[in-house]
Amino acid sequence: MGVGKILLRPQETVSRAESNQQQGDFMRKQWTKAERISLSMLDRLLTTQGTRPMYCPDIVDSPDALFLIGGEKVAIECRYVTSENLMKFMGRFPKKDSVYEVVLPREPHLWVKDAIEDKNRKIEKYMANTGSTEAWLLLHSSPYHSILTNGDNDTITRTLLTVGTYLVKHHFTRIWFAELSNSSSELIEIFGPGIAKPSLDWDEYVATFTPDYPHDTYWFSPTTVQENDEVGKHTNINLNNLGGKPIGLQPLDPKYKLDYSYLSDPERHAGKSLTYRFYDNKPDY
Repeated sequence: MGVGKILLRPQETVSRAESNQQQGDFMRKQWTKAERISLSMLDRLLTTQGTRPMYCPDIVDSPDALFLIGGEKVAIECRYVTSENLMKFMGRFPKKDSVYEVVLPREPHLWVKDAIEDKNRKIEKYMANTGSTEAWLLLHSSPYHSILTNGDNDTITRTLLTVGTYLVKHHFTRIWFAELSNSSSELIEIFGPGIAKPSLDWDEYVATFTPDYPHDTYWFSPTTVQENDEVGKHTNINLNNLGGKPIGLQPLDPKYKLDYSYLSDPERHAGKSLTYRFYDNKPDY
Protein backbone atom coordinates (compact mmCIF):
# COMPACT_ATOMS: atom_id res chain seq x y z
CA MET A 1 0.00 0.00 0.00
CA GLY A 2 1.30 3.45 -0.91
CA VAL A 3 2.09 6.07 1.68
CA GLY A 4 1.42 9.77 1.29
CA LYS A 5 0.03 12.86 2.99
CA ILE A 6 -2.59 15.40 2.03
CA LEU A 7 -0.71 18.56 1.11
CA LEU A 8 -1.44 21.85 -0.53
CA ARG A 9 -1.00 21.46 -4.25
CA PRO A 10 2.45 22.62 -5.40
CA GLN A 11 2.39 25.45 -7.93
CA GLU A 12 4.45 23.41 -10.43
CA THR A 13 1.79 20.68 -10.65
CA VAL A 14 -0.97 22.76 -12.25
CA SER A 15 -0.13 21.67 -15.79
CA ARG A 16 -3.19 19.41 -16.11
CA ALA A 17 -5.58 22.18 -15.09
CA GLU A 18 -3.83 24.72 -17.32
CA SER A 19 -3.99 22.35 -20.28
CA ASN A 20 -7.74 21.79 -19.83
CA GLN A 21 -8.38 25.51 -19.40
CA GLN A 22 -6.59 26.24 -22.69
CA GLN A 23 -8.89 23.75 -24.40
CA GLY A 24 -11.96 25.60 -23.09
CA ASP A 25 -12.68 23.25 -20.17
CA PHE A 26 -12.12 25.45 -17.12
CA MET A 27 -10.67 23.65 -14.13
CA ARG A 28 -9.58 25.12 -10.83
CA LYS A 29 -5.93 25.16 -9.83
CA GLN A 30 -6.45 24.72 -6.11
CA TRP A 31 -8.96 23.59 -3.51
CA THR A 32 -11.20 25.80 -1.46
CA LYS A 33 -10.32 26.07 2.22
CA ALA A 34 -13.25 23.80 3.14
CA GLU A 35 -12.16 21.14 0.64
CA ARG A 36 -8.57 21.22 1.87
CA ILE A 37 -9.62 20.80 5.49
CA SER A 38 -12.17 18.06 4.68
CA LEU A 39 -9.66 16.08 2.63
CA SER A 40 -7.08 16.36 5.40
CA MET A 41 -9.64 15.06 7.89
CA LEU A 42 -10.43 12.11 5.61
CA ASP A 43 -6.74 11.35 5.17
CA ARG A 44 -6.19 11.33 8.94
CA LEU A 45 -9.23 9.16 9.61
CA LEU A 46 -8.27 6.57 7.01
CA THR A 47 -4.73 6.55 8.39
CA THR A 48 -5.95 5.86 11.92
CA GLN A 49 -8.01 2.99 10.49
CA GLY A 50 -4.88 1.48 8.95
CA THR A 51 -5.57 2.56 5.37
CA ARG A 52 -3.28 5.49 4.75
CA PRO A 53 -3.99 6.84 1.24
CA MET A 54 -1.54 8.06 -1.32
CA TYR A 55 -2.54 11.42 -2.76
CA CYS A 56 -2.19 12.61 -6.37
CA PRO A 57 -1.42 16.36 -6.17
CA ASP A 58 -2.25 16.96 -9.84
CA ILE A 59 -5.98 16.38 -9.31
CA VAL A 60 -7.99 19.24 -7.76
CA ASP A 61 -11.12 19.36 -9.91
CA SER A 62 -13.48 16.86 -11.62
CA PRO A 63 -12.97 15.09 -9.25
CA ASP A 64 -11.68 17.24 -6.42
CA ALA A 65 -9.07 14.66 -5.38
CA LEU A 66 -7.66 11.26 -6.23
CA PHE A 67 -6.57 8.78 -3.57
CA LEU A 68 -4.52 5.66 -4.23
CA ILE A 69 -5.58 3.02 -1.70
CA GLY A 70 -4.15 -0.47 -1.87
CA GLY A 71 -3.19 0.05 -5.50
CA GLU A 72 -6.73 1.18 -6.46
CA LYS A 73 -7.66 4.67 -7.62
CA VAL A 74 -10.54 6.31 -5.74
CA ALA A 75 -12.11 9.53 -7.05
CA ILE A 76 -13.06 11.92 -4.23
CA GLU A 77 -15.64 14.62 -4.88
CA CYS A 78 -16.41 17.31 -2.29
CA ARG A 79 -19.64 19.21 -1.75
CA TYR A 80 -21.12 21.45 0.94
CA VAL A 81 -24.33 20.45 2.74
CA THR A 82 -26.97 23.05 3.57
CA SER A 83 -30.55 24.02 2.91
CA GLU A 84 -31.40 25.21 -0.60
CA ASN A 85 -33.74 27.78 0.94
CA LEU A 86 -30.95 29.09 3.15
CA MET A 87 -28.71 29.39 0.08
CA LYS A 88 -31.40 31.44 -1.68
CA PHE A 89 -31.64 33.71 1.34
CA MET A 90 -27.87 34.19 1.45
CA GLY A 91 -27.89 34.91 -2.30
CA ARG A 92 -30.14 37.90 -1.79
CA PHE A 93 -28.40 38.89 1.43
CA PRO A 94 -29.89 42.07 2.91
CA LYS A 95 -28.25 45.43 3.26
CA LYS A 96 -25.00 45.97 5.09
CA ASP A 97 -24.92 46.53 8.84
CA SER A 98 -28.22 44.74 9.39
CA VAL A 99 -28.69 41.70 11.59
CA TYR A 100 -31.14 38.95 10.71
CA GLU A 101 -32.51 36.18 12.85
CA VAL A 102 -33.18 33.20 10.57
CA VAL A 103 -35.36 30.28 11.61
CA LEU A 104 -34.35 27.22 9.58
CA PRO A 105 -36.25 23.91 9.48
CA ARG A 106 -33.86 21.11 10.46
CA GLU A 107 -33.92 18.68 7.50
CA PRO A 108 -30.37 17.26 7.12
CA HIS A 109 -31.65 14.20 5.23
CA LEU A 110 -32.96 16.44 2.43
CA TRP A 111 -29.78 18.52 2.36
CA VAL A 112 -27.77 15.32 1.84
CA LYS A 113 -30.22 14.09 -0.80
CA ASP A 114 -29.84 17.33 -2.77
CA ALA A 115 -26.03 17.15 -2.57
CA ILE A 116 -25.98 13.55 -3.83
CA GLU A 117 -28.31 14.33 -6.72
CA ASP A 118 -26.06 17.23 -7.72
CA LYS A 119 -22.89 15.12 -7.84
CA ASN A 120 -24.13 11.66 -8.85
CA ARG A 121 -24.74 12.67 -12.46
CA LYS A 122 -21.05 13.51 -12.81
CA ILE A 123 -19.61 10.24 -11.50
CA GLU A 124 -18.82 8.79 -14.94
CA LYS A 125 -16.83 11.93 -15.75
CA TYR A 126 -14.89 11.75 -12.47
CA MET A 127 -13.96 8.11 -13.04
CA ALA A 128 -13.11 8.59 -16.72
CA ASN A 129 -10.83 11.55 -15.90
CA THR A 130 -8.82 9.53 -13.38
CA GLY A 131 -9.26 5.87 -14.31
CA SER A 132 -10.79 5.31 -10.87
CA THR A 133 -12.49 2.06 -9.91
CA GLU A 134 -14.86 3.77 -7.48
CA ALA A 135 -16.03 7.21 -6.33
CA TRP A 136 -16.53 8.61 -2.84
CA LEU A 137 -18.50 11.72 -1.89
CA LEU A 138 -17.02 13.92 0.83
CA LEU A 139 -19.70 16.26 2.15
CA HIS A 140 -18.91 19.13 4.50
CA SER A 141 -20.69 21.92 6.34
CA SER A 142 -20.79 25.38 4.80
CA PRO A 143 -18.99 28.39 6.34
CA TYR A 144 -22.25 29.87 7.64
CA HIS A 145 -24.21 26.74 8.55
CA SER A 146 -22.88 24.25 11.08
CA ILE A 147 -24.82 20.95 11.30
CA LEU A 148 -23.18 18.95 14.10
CA THR A 149 -22.98 21.21 17.13
CA ASN A 150 -22.46 18.73 20.00
CA GLY A 151 -25.98 19.65 21.10
CA ASP A 152 -29.03 17.66 22.11
CA ASN A 153 -30.06 17.10 18.49
CA ASP A 154 -26.77 15.61 17.26
CA THR A 155 -27.82 11.97 17.66
CA ILE A 156 -30.92 12.32 15.48
CA THR A 157 -29.03 14.59 13.06
CA ARG A 158 -26.41 11.90 12.47
CA THR A 159 -29.16 9.39 11.76
CA LEU A 160 -30.89 11.77 9.36
CA LEU A 161 -27.64 12.37 7.47
CA THR A 162 -27.55 8.63 6.74
CA VAL A 163 -31.28 8.59 5.92
CA GLY A 164 -30.54 11.13 3.20
CA THR A 165 -28.09 8.78 1.46
CA TYR A 166 -30.95 6.31 0.89
CA LEU A 167 -33.47 8.81 -0.51
CA VAL A 168 -31.94 8.80 -3.99
CA LYS A 169 -30.24 6.16 -6.12
CA HIS A 170 -26.55 6.84 -6.58
CA HIS A 171 -23.27 5.14 -7.46
CA PHE A 172 -21.00 6.41 -4.68
CA THR A 173 -19.32 3.57 -2.82
CA ARG A 174 -18.84 5.58 0.36
CA ILE A 175 -20.15 8.95 1.58
CA TRP A 176 -18.64 11.01 4.39
CA PHE A 177 -19.63 14.16 6.24
CA ALA A 178 -17.16 16.65 7.74
CA GLU A 179 -18.32 19.24 10.25
CA LEU A 180 -15.98 22.20 9.88
CA SER A 181 -17.26 24.59 12.55
CA ASN A 182 -14.77 25.85 15.10
CA SER A 183 -16.69 24.29 17.98
CA SER A 184 -17.09 20.83 16.45
CA SER A 185 -14.65 19.54 13.83
CA GLU A 186 -15.54 15.94 13.11
CA LEU A 187 -15.67 13.49 10.20
CA ILE A 188 -18.19 10.63 10.09
CA GLU A 189 -19.07 8.05 7.47
CA ILE A 190 -22.78 8.15 6.60
CA PHE A 191 -22.89 5.60 3.75
CA GLY A 192 -20.76 2.59 2.94
CA PRO A 193 -19.95 -0.98 3.93
CA GLY A 194 -21.24 -1.67 7.41
CA ILE A 195 -23.51 1.41 7.48
CA ALA A 196 -27.06 0.10 7.83
CA LYS A 197 -30.11 1.89 6.47
CA PRO A 198 -31.84 3.64 9.40
CA SER A 199 -35.39 2.63 10.27
CA LEU A 200 -36.32 6.20 11.19
CA ASP A 201 -39.47 7.52 9.51
CA TRP A 202 -39.32 11.27 8.97
CA ASP A 203 -43.06 11.94 9.23
CA GLU A 204 -43.30 9.95 12.45
CA TYR A 205 -40.34 11.91 13.81
CA VAL A 206 -41.96 15.24 12.90
CA ALA A 207 -45.17 14.15 14.61
CA THR A 208 -43.30 13.98 17.92
CA PHE A 209 -42.76 17.76 17.68
CA THR A 210 -46.47 18.59 17.29
CA PRO A 211 -47.38 21.41 17.24
CA ASP A 212 -43.75 22.32 16.55
CA TYR A 213 -41.43 21.44 13.67
CA PRO A 214 -37.71 20.57 13.99
CA HIS A 215 -35.82 23.82 13.61
CA ASP A 216 -32.77 25.89 14.51
CA THR A 217 -32.27 29.63 14.80
CA TYR A 218 -29.24 31.41 13.31
CA TRP A 219 -27.98 34.98 13.28
CA PHE A 220 -26.55 36.35 10.04
CA SER A 221 -25.11 39.78 9.40
CA PRO A 222 -22.64 41.63 7.14
CA THR A 223 -22.07 43.98 10.10
CA THR A 224 -18.50 45.23 10.61
CA VAL A 225 -17.23 45.16 14.19
CA GLN A 226 -14.27 47.37 15.08
CA GLU A 227 -11.99 46.45 17.95
CA ASN A 228 -11.77 48.92 20.81
CA ASP A 229 -8.42 50.76 20.55
CA GLU A 230 -8.23 51.49 24.28
CA VAL A 231 -6.09 49.00 26.18
CA GLY A 232 -8.10 46.96 28.63
CA LYS A 233 -11.42 48.12 27.17
CA HIS A 234 -13.97 45.69 25.75
CA THR A 235 -16.88 46.34 23.45
CA ASN A 236 -20.04 44.35 24.18
CA ILE A 237 -22.59 44.02 21.40
CA ASN A 238 -26.16 42.78 21.86
CA LEU A 239 -27.44 41.60 18.48
CA ASN A 240 -31.02 42.23 19.62
CA ASN A 241 -30.18 45.93 19.92
CA LEU A 242 -29.15 46.05 16.27
CA GLY A 243 -32.71 45.55 15.16
CA GLY A 244 -32.55 41.92 14.10
CA LYS A 245 -35.25 41.18 11.57
CA PRO A 246 -36.73 37.67 11.93
CA ILE A 247 -36.88 35.57 8.77
CA GLY A 248 -38.76 32.26 8.71
CA LEU A 249 -37.72 29.83 5.98
CA GLN A 250 -40.09 27.14 4.75
CA PRO A 251 -39.22 23.41 4.83
CA LEU A 252 -37.87 21.67 1.75
CA ASP A 253 -40.34 18.86 2.42
CA PRO A 254 -43.42 19.83 0.32
CA LYS A 255 -45.78 18.09 2.74
CA TYR A 256 -45.32 20.82 5.32
CA LYS A 257 -45.80 24.56 5.43
CA LEU A 258 -44.99 26.60 8.51
CA ASP A 259 -47.00 29.43 10.00
CA TYR A 260 -44.57 32.19 10.99
CA SER A 261 -47.15 34.76 12.08
CA TYR A 262 -45.72 34.65 15.59
CA LEU A 263 -42.52 36.31 14.35
CA SER A 264 -44.36 39.62 14.10
CA ASP A 265 -45.15 39.49 17.83
CA PRO A 266 -43.18 42.34 19.50
CA GLU A 267 -43.05 40.35 22.75
CA ARG A 268 -41.33 37.31 21.28
CA HIS A 269 -38.06 38.24 23.06
CA ALA A 270 -39.84 38.80 26.37
CA GLY A 271 -39.75 35.23 27.60
CA LYS A 272 -42.14 33.98 24.96
CA SER A 273 -41.37 30.59 23.41
CA LEU A 274 -41.04 30.19 19.66
CA THR A 275 -43.81 27.88 18.54
CA TYR A 276 -44.24 26.28 15.14
CA ARG A 277 -47.64 25.59 13.71
CA PHE A 278 -47.66 23.49 10.59
CA TYR A 279 -50.16 21.73 8.40
CA ASP A 280 -49.98 19.04 5.77
CA ASN A 281 -49.56 20.61 2.37
CA LYS A 282 -49.79 17.56 0.11
CA PRO A 283 -48.12 18.05 -3.28
CA ASP A 284 -50.26 17.65 -6.42
CA TYR A 285 -48.27 14.70 -7.73
